[in-house]
Amino acid sequence: MTEQLLRFWPYAIGYGFALIVGQIFIGAIAKCMYTEIGIPNREHAFHSMILGLVERVMFIASLQVGIPQFIAIWLGIKTAGGWKHWTEECLIPSDRDGKEIKILGRHIFNVFLTAQALSIGFAGVGWKLIEWLNKGAWAEAITVGLSVLIGATILLLMVRSNSKEATSA
Repeated sequence: MTEQLLRFWPYAIGYGFALIVGQIFIGAIAKCMYTEIGIPNREHAFHSMILGLVERVMFIASLQVGIPQFIAIWLGIKTAGGWKHWTEECLIPSDRDGKEIKILGRHIFNVFLTAQALSIGFAGVGWKLIEWLNKGAWAEAITVGLSVLIGATILLLMVRSNSKEATSA
């Protein structure tokens, strides 16, 4: 039983990092970016969160089995599904006064791409953490894990700062 637990923990750490830590940062960054472009309260944002969690599991699994092309195919399918939405302006009701405001589809696409890039990045790091921890390569796992946490924190602070400037202007 103890041996089975020892073989399990690298997977728990790798998937946990990608799913939990990734979701915390991706969710916060995307929320700030959506607020900055004028969409403060997204309906059904929970659906996006669930999809992101499922995607990160699929991304790690595809990397583990040696089929990274799956990620590119998935991203292509996902991007094609929203193509019309991203090439046109959207009218949404404003939370402030109820009037409709125009949101450029390109801005929504940029938020999508940022969240997708972060999702792929967190999945890639989760995959490498599993690999390194299974090999006993602690230094790599700790260094890269902490570096990603620091980088994601800096990105979140930058996005929050820009979002506050946009709402106070």
